[in-house]
Amino acid sequence: MKKLFLFLSITILSMSGLYAQTYDDIVSSSNRYIYSEASSGKSVMEADKQALASLSDQIIVHVSSAISLAHKKEGHQYHDENTSIVESYSSTSLTFCKRMILENGPKVYRVLRYMEMSELQKMFKDRELKVISMIDVAQKAEKELKIDQALKYYYWALCLCRTLIYPNSLKYCTPEGEDYVVLTWLPSKIQDLMDGVEVTFDTFLDEEKTEGRLNIDYKGQPISSLDYSYFDGIAWSSITSANSGIAAFELRADAEVSQIQFKIEYTYESEAHVDMEVSQVLSLIDAQAFKESFKNVPLKRTEKPSRKQEKLIGEKPREKQANTQTLGEFAVNNQDLNQVISAIKKKDYACVQSLFTEEGYKEFNQLICYGKAKVLADPVFKSMQVGDFKYFRSIPMQFSFSNNEKVFIENVVFCVDNEGKIDGINFALEQQTIDDIISKPDWDDYRKAVLINFLESYKTAFALARKDYLESIFSDDALIIVGQVVKPVVVENQIKGSDQVVYHRYTKGEYMKNLERSFDSKEYINIKFANLDISRMAKGEGEIFCVQIKQDYYSSNYGDSGYLCLLLDLEDPQKPIIHVRAWQPKPDENFGIFGPGDF
Repeated sequence: MKKLFLFLSITILSMSGLYAQTYDDIVSSSNRYIYSEASSGKSVMEADKQALASLSDQIIVHVSSAISLAHKKEGHQYHDENTSIVESYSSTSLTFCKRMILENGPKVYRVLRYMEMSELQKMFKDRELKVISMIDVAQKAEKELKIDQALKYYYWALCLCRTLIYPNSLKYCTPEGEDYVVLTWLPSKIQDLMDGVEVTFDTFLDEEKTEGRLNIDYKGQPISSLDYSYFDGIAWSSITSANSGIAAFELRADAEVSQIQFKIEYTYESEAHVDMEVSQVLSLIDAQAFKESFKNVPLKRTEKPSRKQEKLIGEKPREKQANTQTLGEFAVNNQDLNQVISAIKKKDYACVQSLFTEEGYKEFNQLICYGKAKVLADPVFKSMQVGDFKYFRSIPMQFSFSNNEKVFIENVVFCVDNEGKIDGINFALEQQTIDDIISKPDWDDYRKAVLINFLESYKTAFALARKDYLESIFSDDALIIVGQVVKPVVVENQIKGSDQVVYHRYTKGEYMKNLERSFDSKEYINIKFANLDISRMAKGEGEIFCVQIKQDYYSSNYGDSGYLCLLLDLEDPQKPIIHVRAWQPKPDENFGIFGPGDF
């Protein structure tokens, strides 16, 4: 618990620190401070507004001077884009401004706004560090074939790099030890990624040939994820998410097209609100176009070598363990599931109710209600057994939402009990996450299957708002920590600092109430996992696992990315229990990411 108390203490201190500067200190040190004073007969707010506006003008002069000097040193001329660059810094810099109320009325209100010169340099350096951290995230995503995440963070890093004071000086060292100048390397990196994406027509899904399926590979391998839009002959579609090498399209009934114009998404302006600095930069500078983002896809079948089937466990069949089965690596057929898929296609759901348990049919209805479910391929299931339940993986389905443009593709997993009834439905993990679990050399297949099933159930519980399930997997005394980025509050006669991450501790009851309110306010929730790391903290009875994973959270009215840490008790694999859930928006500068031994 030591680190827990440490970070709570650090948070409290960072939010409550006061500055001891006096008015005379500030106005007599023009080489150390930028400041502006204003007065008004109306209110403190009016005086503060005037002081802030004046200070902003001064900051613009200082930033512009710094940029002009930097360009002069590099032998470049000052150009029009520099105006936008200055604006991006001047607004960001206001988060570093402090305030001093000199007179608080009732006839006159005087306010001093100021910031240290050193904060400008820190602001410049912070943006460089953000560029590097985004490239790090993109590099990991690229290795996992999450092309959407890779493109997003490469492009955002490029836009931020264009606004650096010395944009041609920043270098990035790859894991292979190669140094690149970021400003020239990133465009070619983005181009290479797009060039590596191959989109081919697979099949039509209806007799009218208005709905179809595409295959999307990256350098010969099915991509994990990619966002795209397409031209249906009249207009561009909404942004759609491809999954596991499968994408979908839908043409207008009267459209007569022989090929599809396909566009890879890479700017992600609609998601930039999660980082206000990125959001502002994207709004101020001209977007950089990449012709490689466009693909023409003929609507005819191209003969290609069949894709290699992923093996879930091992390279060859293994013997069954007592009371368990390993994950299957061969296709299986289940007539009941085939009927369910057929019912979804026909939208005749009641005809298969007898194939479900009561709870299973409830989850089936939740699935169908989640975004107009549409089957994208005939089922080719793989089997997996955990205890008394057999899991059939997986069928690709598309989900779209009436009040939102986002379209997702998820691979759906069916859970069948020992009487042959469908008892539950999950959204599958991304293949890379499964591979991360499979790669653990010292764990038996049963525990790997349990962990895969747990993470899929956890992910699906958020998507389908399964409050009862989530309540059942948290221990009554669970430690729940949520990190939140907050804007600093201006308090009378105190200062305004930069954004802070504040950590809140919740009881299970408090967390579940917050979760219920969140579920009620959202049309949909979709979660993606990446960068999984699982460590075993105890052996024998009451095994505890620490799950660390990067989580991307999307919903109809909110989205974020962060790091999730779970302490998971698998003493009873059929009833996993979470003792600790900690979420943070980014690695903490004092302790990094929550992990084993922190609680």
